[in-house]
Parts: sequence; structure tokens; C-alpha cells
Amino acid sequence: MVGAGSIALLQTLLQSVGDPGSEVVYAWRSFELYPILADLAGMRSVRVPLVEGAHDLPAMADRITDATRLVLICNPNNPTGTVAAREELRKFLARTPPTCLVALDEAYYEYAREPTASSGLELGEAHPNLVVLRTFSKAYGLAGLRVGYLVGDPRVVEQLRKACLVYAVSGVAQQAAVAALGLEDQLLHRVDVTVTERRRVRDALVAHGWDVPVSHANFLWLRLGDASAEFGRWCTGKGIAVRTFPGEGVRVSIGRAEDNDAFLAASAEWCRREQRVALINSAKKVGPYEWLAQPDQTGRED
Repeated sequence: MVGAGSIALLQTLLQSVGDPGSEVVYAWRSFELYPILADLAGMRSVRVPLVEGAHDLPAMADRITDATRLVLICNPNNPTGTVAAREELRKFLARTPPTCLVALDEAYYEYAREPTASSGLELGEAHPNLVVLRTFSKAYGLAGLRVGYLVGDPRVVEQLRKACLVYAVSGVAQQAAVAALGLEDQLLHRVDVTVTERRRVRDALVAHGWDVPVSHANFLWLRLGDASAEFGRWCTGKGIAVRTFPGEGVRVSIGRAEDNDAFLAASAEWCRREQRVALINSAKKVGPYEWLAQPDQTGRED
């Protein structure tokens, strides 16, 4: 089933299975539109915390009840970039009752390089309650044209099509998507360049002491906790756009090499600045930044 991006298909999916008192299970933090779409469908969200930035599939299986109509698995996960392995997914699907749909949101699948990862399409034949969502918005670069697709058991897809908005994908978008499918070599080259840059940027950050999970998407996740908002403002001040999740972390998209270098320079400068402040605070035994109001005691102004 084709729709105006995978988001539109997700909305159709939730509205189709949702009814008063029904539940949808998903990891958190994950794609930020999941709770919004669940609310619009009148479903109750059951959020299962990530473990080290990754899906806790056994815990998610434990949260499935008679009221659960749908489980959403973002794989690779947005915004942490982690991926659930093939055997983990098999075990999870084996525990999922056939009356509960499972949706694998694979918007970033083309960037995955984990050998144990697998496409959800490989699992569909054995699990008719599984649907897989893909998009042309990421690796294919057609975000502005809004084209996504859902693959699943014919009986499930037939029912979903009854609720799908017709004429949602324009003729221009359809032609662009078909053309993109014929340009696989160029696509894979572009994805490989992004993956190479992703590895380089992560290696540089880890070398400087940052806590960065291995990513299988086109972004990196910085687990900054309470410092997230401050770092986000710091990057904005340097002309660098990042996605800030206050109190949790910062998602950094991988761009051109020169853009990535600018981010690395800004992050290194921020680290040096924080280390200086921490060093002075430790020596003076005062609260954060209090030394700024006491230049006569520190003897310095920088």
C-alpha cells in the first residue's frame, strides 16, 4: 500500500485498529510522532523504556495485553540509531498473539550495517500479523514529495486500503519514486558515503570522550542528559542545526564532510569550555558558573 510518506500510512494503521480502550505499545524514546498519532486515533500509549538506547523487546512483549492492538518498532530507532537483531525480532514475534499487529518502521533501513540485522520483509511470510513500512524520504532523498509504502499480508493490506486516503500521492511523486527505484547504484553510493562519514564522526566524538551509541541511521545520538538543551543552544549559536530532546540527548544528522567538520569543531570547543568551568568549580567548591560573579577571587576574566 502506497501513501503520502510512511507517517500517513502509520496514521491510517492506528486509525484502522484503534477503538476505545485499545492500546499501542512502543519503545521510548522513539519516533516523536508515535504518541501524537496514538492520541489522534483514541488509543492509549504504552511506552517501554529503551535499554542503552535500544528496544527492550522482551519487556515490550510483556506489556502486550488483550487490549493491545498494535506494537510499533522503529528499526533502526529514531533518534538513537540502534537496531534490533534478527533473532531478537523472531523471538518477539513468536510471543506476539496473532490478534495483535506488529509494525516495523524501517524508515532508515538502507543505512543499517549490522550483520545480524534483517529486513522485516524476510519475516512476513511466517508472521501474517507483521507489516513493514518504508519511505522514499530518507535514503532516496524525496522527502518533499511524500512517498512511502507498507508491505504486509494481503488480507491485512486489503482492510487497510479501505481506510487509506485516495489520491494522496501525486503523479509527480509517483514518477519520481519509480525513477528512484531505477537508480539503485547511485542510491547505494550516496548511502555508503553517509555511512563512512557517520563512522568517522562517531570515532572522533568517542575519542574526545563523548557517549555515542553505534548508529545504523543517518544520524548520531549524543546522550547528554541535563546538558542537552545547553549543548543545543551552543550549536545553534555556531550556525549548526541539531535536534534537541531536553533532559535526554541530542540527535545530529550526518551531512557533507565540511558540515560534519564544523560540528566536530563546535563540539570540541564546547567540551573544552565545560572542562574549564568544571575545573574551576572543583577548585573553588562553588556551584556551576558562580565563579563568573567573583572575578576578584579567581584573578582571571576568561
